[in-house]
Amino acid sequence: MTSAMHNKIVVKYKNGKMLKGVSRDFFPNRDMFHLTLGSLTESGETLEVDVNELKAIFFVKDFGGKKEYNEKKDFELLKMLGKKMKVKFIDGEEVWGYVQAYSPESKGFFLFPSDPNSNNVRIYILNKSVQSVNLVG
Repeated sequence: MTSAMHNKIVVKYKNGKMLKGVSRDFFPNRDMFHLTLGSLTESGETLEVDVNELKAIFFVKDFGGKKEYNEKKDFELLKMLGKKMKVKFIDGEEVWGYVQAYSPESKGFFLFPSDPNSNNVRIYILNKSVQSVNLVG
């Protein structure tokens, strides 16, 4: 079963490689999905992505992002349900947000950014790429 909705995603591998494209068949319980490089209007090559090679999948609003924007780490900006969490990846990158469900034994989990102005809509984080997880507040 596949979703008709195309998600703009940025795929970050554990080795530092990064790809941008669209996908409509990513499911957290599967080890593989397809990524069509580029955007819906400029679609390129379609690749099979092995989830086990990834650090995280960033579901984004815009591929360009906001490089100059410094995301706020303030949970008061957005009132959401869930656990407030700071995640530090093995490579040192940190993300802050809310999680609905987290288990270190699972393959991964979704984190929703604490800053409503973030370019990220949600992030699927692979537990094997996480150095530490800290509950905030």
